[in-house]
Amino acid sequence: MGFLRGVPPNTATLTMQAEFGDVYQYWIGPLRVIGVCNVEDIQYIFAHRHIYEKSSSHMDRLRVFLPDSLVSTTGANYKRHATIVLSLFRGAKVLSNLNLIYDCTDKLLDVWGSQADDPNYIHLDIVKDCQNLLLDIFCFIGFDYDLQTLGNDDSSQSNRLKKSLKDYLDVIALALLLPVTIAKIYVKFNSRYRQALNVIREYTDRIIEQEQSKGSETILERKRKCLIASLVGSRQQDEKIELALPEEKRKDCVIQEVLRFVPPAISTIRSVTSDDRLPASGAQLYKDDEVIINIYNLTRDKRYWKIDPDLFYPERFQGEDKDHHPFTLIPFGGGHRQCIGQDLARFELKAIIARLMQRVTFGDGGPQNHLKSSHADYNPPESISFSNQLQLLAEVDHLA
Repeated sequence: MGFLRGVPPNTATLTMQAEFGDVYQYWIGPLRVIGVCNVEDIQYIFAHRHIYEKSSSHMDRLRVFLPDSLVSTTGANYKRHATIVLSLFRGAKVLSNLNLIYDCTDKLLDVWGSQADDPNYIHLDIVKDCQNLLLDIFCFIGFDYDLQTLGNDDSSQSNRLKKSLKDYLDVIALALLLPVTIAKIYVKFNSRYRQALNVIREYTDRIIEQEQSKGSETILERKRKCLIASLVGSRQQDEKIELALPEEKRKDCVIQEVLRFVPPAISTIRSVTSDDRLPASGAQLYKDDEVIINIYNLTRDKRYWKIDPDLFYPERFQGEDKDHHPFTLIPFGGGHRQCIGQDLARFELKAIIARLMQRVTFGDGGPQNHLKSSHADYNPPESISFSNQLQLLAEVDHLA
């Protein structure tokens, strides 16, 4: 496994596919892991949920940190959680958050404009700021609570939460690579993890206390629009929310290409619950095998994309690649356990881009060869220029 030697996982899976074909296997201790890269086999796996369930070994590790979460439960527990949560991330409930997303984006742009002595030149970590923007938006949508993560005061209380969330996720990222028993010991005696968890719980208690202090009429009015309101309240009322948004095909193509070029996840895992054979490759799978569905490989497979898949080219979705196989582009997974927040994520991305286009003018990012992926080392342009009425210029120090 190349990534054990410092090779990025996406590069390792591409290398294994090139060397061993669309289906390959490796062992992690006693666990047999099957990598699948053929789109017909992947479609079959997602369609047969009774045979391919969410990875049991992966969920065992997640339960160390999130024992009762949606991502780590199955069966009746999953259905109970899903009944409460899923409706809040669909359709009109998502569209109703447009103004909130705009307000948060405007706040971030105002912060950018006030950070430098010379407003014409702003040096910033755009990745960090965008992460904070999404965190703030999600907390408003889910809990109607202002985390105040968009400010530029590093001594603020919000900075304490941001650091704790980073520490928490860093520890989880490492522990997920460990055997379950060792992971439990690691987090139990990791002071950094315990301190971060205490801060997160403190903020969670504040959110709950704020919601419980509101009157019943206020809670009723906000039900099914805010997660915490639906949990604290006891009833739900139907509501019709209509929001007409112009369809901008160009913007949709750019968003599709971003999700194809740098998908949020490079793979997803399923456990085999009974012996089965994949239809396209003919690979024999056995009960308790772990199947890795290589999402990233699908986005780079020249068999499934008529235009060079290593090229960032949004126009592909209006031309030769507009009728691509639906399972060659699954940035949020597929099947019954795909990401529940994908509609909200797409809408957030579209709304934020729209707001930036209204207030910001982006300059040319450089020659097209900057956008040619080398899989292992994707090097974007060193700077992004943009301007609004104040003619702001932002230089990106780094893009992770």
